[in-house]
Amino acid sequence: MIMQNHRNIILLLLAMLAVSCSTTQNINQPEELVSTSDTTSTTTLIPANTVPAKIWSQRSVASFERAYALIKTNPKEAMNGFRNTIKIEPEMEAAYYNLLRLIYDETQLDNSTDNKSINLTINTLIETAANNNIHSARMLTLAATYQRTQGHFKNAELLNSKALLADPYHLASLANMAILQDLYLHNLDAALEYYEQYELQLTAQDKSDDRVNNWLADIKQRIKKQSEDH
Repeated sequence: MIMQNHRNIILLLLAMLAVSCSTTQNINQPEELVSTSDTTSTTTLIPANTVPAKIWSQRSVASFERAYALIKTNPKEAMNGFRNTIKIEPEMEAAYYNLLRLIYDETQLDNSTDNKSINLTINTLIETAANNNIHSARMLTLAATYQRTQGHFKNAELLNSKALLADPYHLASLANMAILQDLYLHNLDAALEYYEQYELQLTAQDKSDDRVNNWLADIKQRIKKQSEDH
């Protein structure tokens, strides 16, 4: 019984708190899938004791773990499993995120995927999460990444903006917004602001990214050249 409660508490932290961005990964790639053993602390710097003391039901935990176990061997069934978990526990953000990540991964592997159908599926998932008071920066950033891969840069910008409203300290959201503004929308001043916010949050969260100094030097040089050309 004690072990079960401990496992449920871990899943509570997992589902309610955003996972920190790994600075060793390619920042253009989505965050990793979430398991029940992941106890990474919040990126919003909110103390864990401010999270509502809700323990997920044993049924929902079991459903989540069954789905997670199928991710590598049978991702289709894993998706169905996370959908089932959401039906059982509509407020479990981790189930929504893993389902969204698997949908995203499928689109990257299969170029024949119906983009309109995928857009509808992703939008419906995010809307359902929002209706259950889930405003997840990592979900919104992942949706923005998908929009960017489809060439829908303004849609990506809107989703990234929503992600930063949900969590202004989320590293992946800051970095992806900087790159979107820089390389795709060519708003260099806005990009510089997000790169600087990203650097600030790296320091605040005691993380590092060896690329950020080069990014800042490069964009400042381009802004200077742009100003001189005018």
